[in-house]
Amino acid sequence: IFNDSVRYFCRVGPLELGLYIDELLGKKAVTRIDQKRTDSQLEAAIAMSTTSANMTSEEILAYWTPENIRSAIPFEEFLKKSKSEKQKPVAAAKGDVSPRGQLVPTVVPKEKLTTFPYQCVGRLYFTIKGTRTWISAHHVGANKLLTAAHALVVSGSKPREWVFAELLGFIPAMVNYQDTLGMNYGTYPQIPGGPGQAYFPHNHFNPDDRKADFDICTVFLNKGSTGKYISEVLPPIQLLVNLNYTPQAEWNCIGYPDPTVSKDGEMYEISGKFDKQVDTTVQKYGFTPPGMSGGPWILKDSNNRGNGIQAGNVDDTTTISPYFRDGLIPALAEVEEKL
Repeated sequence: IFNDSVRYFCRVGPLELGLYIDELLGKKAVTRIDQKRTDSQLEAAIAMSTTSANMTSEEILAYWTPENIRSAIPFEEFLKKSKSEKQKPVAAAKGDVSPRGQLVPTVVPKEKLTTFPYQCVGRLYFTIKGTRTWISAHHVGANKLLTAAHALVVSGSKPREWVFAELLGFIPAMVNYQDTLGMNYGTYPQIPGGPGQAYFPHNHFNPDDRKADFDICTVFLNKGSTGKYISEVLPPIQLLVNLNYTPQAEWNCIGYPDPTVSKDGEMYEISGKFDKQVDTTVQKYGFTPPGMSGGPWILKDSNNRGNGIQAGNVDDTTTISPYFRDGLIPALAEVEEKL
C-alpha cells in the first residue's frame, strides 16, 4: 500500500491481515495503528512515515552538520526526558565473573576501528519528536543497517499511536564525541520516503508484544558523502540464523555506550557466554551499557558473523537479543546464512 500524500508503505505476507495502518495524523511522523489480529507468524514491513519523505538524500546528509552531530544526545537520555516513554533504571556492572565472560565493557582501541568487524559499527543519528539523538547500528550488506527497533519508533500521546524517527544518517567507526567523520568511511543518509525505507516485525507494534523478541529493524541507506553506497566502501557483517546453542557459545557485543560509561564517546566491546534461550530470545552474560542497543552480537569462532543484536539488559549481569531465525525480518533474507 503506498499513498503519495500520506507516504507510508506496508507489505504483508499472508492474506490474513494482522496489521492495519489507519491514518497519518497531520504532517508529523505519527502513525495510528490498530491491531485487529495477533499472529506471530505474520510479518509486515513498514517504511517510516516521516518529514524525510519530502527531502532528498542530499538534504538529509546536509542536515547532519558537525554542530548537529555533536548536539545529538544518546537515545536513552531522550527516553528519560520523554513523557511518552518510560525507562527502567539500569543497574551498574558488578565486575568480571569468570567463566561467564568479560562482564565489564572495554574501549576498542582506535587502531581497531579500521579493521573488521569494528569498521562496520557506528552511530545512527536521527531526530524523533524534534530531538536530535543517536543509537548504535551496524552494516549487514546490501546497503542495509541493522539496529534496535525500540529507538526508531516510540509511542505517541494516544493509544496505538506511534512516532517514527526522521532524518536518519549513519556514521561508521566514530572515534569519539568530537569526531564527526569516523575513520573517513563516509556518512550515509536513509533512503527518503516511499517503500523500502525501513522494516519492522509487525509484532513490534502490538502493545502486548513490544519486547526483545522483535526489537530489531533494518534501515536502507542511500549514497553517502563518499559518492558511493556503503556496501561499496565497507564489508558486511554476515548473519547466522537458526543456531542451536551450547553453554560454550560466546558473543562479543560492539557499540557506543552513553556518557555514563563512555565520557569521551569511544566505541566499546563486551563479551559474554550463553546463559539461556527463552522462547524467541537469547540471553548472554555481560552487562551492556545504555547506548549500545543496536550493536551487533558477534559470535565467537564464526569468522566474525553476527548472531544477535543488543536489545537490552535483563539484569546487572545478563543481556538479551532476539533469537535470529527465519522470517524475523523479510528484508534480511538476502544477508542471512543458515546453519
